[in-house]
Amino acid sequence: MREELAKEIEDWLSAWDSRSRIFMIGRLEDVGEIAESLRSCGLEPAGILDNDSVKWGRSFMGLTISSPKEALLPHAESIRIIVHSPKYWAEIVRQFEGFGYEEGEQVFVLERPSLERNWRSVQAGLALYEELRQEYGPRRIFLTDGPLGDYYLLGLYFHTYCQREGISSYLMVGASKGLKKLSPYFGIGPVVSLTQEQSNSLIQAWTFLGEDVLELSPLTRWQGKFRFNPSLLRLSHHCTFMDTFRHFAYGLSSDTQPCHPQWQGDREAVEQYLKSRGAKAGRGVLLAPFAYSAQIMPWDFWQKLASVLQEKGYQVFINAACDEEQSDIEGASILRFDFPETILAMEYLGLVIGTRSGFFDVTCQANCHRIVFYPPKTPGLVPWHHPDVEFCGLERMGLCAGDEKLKEITVDKEQSLEQLLKDIAGYL
Repeated sequence: MREELAKEIEDWLSAWDSRSRIFMIGRLEDVGEIAESLRSCGLEPAGILDNDSVKWGRSFMGLTISSPKEALLPHAESIRIIVHSPKYWAEIVRQFEGFGYEEGEQVFVLERPSLERNWRSVQAGLALYEELRQEYGPRRIFLTDGPLGDYYLLGLYFHTYCQREGISSYLMVGASKGLKKLSPYFGIGPVVSLTQEQSNSLIQAWTFLGEDVLELSPLTRWQGKFRFNPSLLRLSHHCTFMDTFRHFAYGLSSDTQPCHPQWQGDREAVEQYLKSRGAKAGRGVLLAPFAYSAQIMPWDFWQKLASVLQEKGYQVFINAACDEEQSDIEGASILRFDFPETILAMEYLGLVIGTRSGFFDVTCQANCHRIVFYPPKTPGLVPWHHPDVEFCGLERMGLCAGDEKLKEITVDKEQSLEQLLKDIAGYL
């Protein structure tokens, strides 16, 4: 955690009663840093709050994720809440005020936006830009931010764009989760991996000072942090998420073909490992329950699904990308492979079931059966992206076009999960 944020938390703690029950709310990555900071001060957090019902009951860093209403009511004077959500902090504060918890008394916003804080960020972004220019010279600087799958989709068209524009010398920077993981497979380099704070400061400096001062090429300008650059492609029923990259990021024509990486994994080693875990070719299932943009399935659904699969003789594995992604599903093994090996594992096991996420973008070339869950479409016209099947479907995006092994299912919140389990059992 950044020193200034840790200091802010320490200042709060010094004024709080030692018997305070401290809850946290925000992105799990940020919440994890807050928990570590509290523990370093000898305090154990009371738990994590989240408005997403799918997460309730799950554990993260040994802390239970709970409904705010369930955890905070009835009102208790001993409760303190740390909010770290640059985008939704105001809505969260209003929600907690409705429960009787006032900001500054029991609710405390970490990194609360202010003119002074924003100006410091602009200055930091400008200083970082000048450092990059000094070290790498007059290269074209591309800035990318966002999830793993977004970076994969950017990579599909990056070299085509550079070739069209005559760009031979460039630098890729950003806080994208895919920057270091995927760049080698696309042959993109050099790259500089930034912290989220550094990336945000570059974005703020570019937005405030303009392109004449910061000669940057942001590739993900549809994100909310680029306040003056919305992508309206989402408003058209004819466009898909792929068009966001092909058209909005690069300005390429609709017939431009993506260039997928040539994955090179050790098939023999992967199959030997899976066999050692009891898997037989075509009789295994890889579950991919972890998704950060479309969390639609409660954890007990995955537990029940694993039981159904095991009863039918399938060996169940859980795909996990990082240490924070843990599973308590009995009889299911965690699988932590790099993507070349993951694709080979998918092909050996034969079936993957998961919630739509960037995982399915990156592994779209695997020759296997897929069952992918999507949330229902957001009603009305919304300018931000949403992972419904119409906009983010693997079939519609062309990632698995014409693949008869692909089954895409929209899961409505009113839908019976028990019936869905029966339907899946019928597909097997």
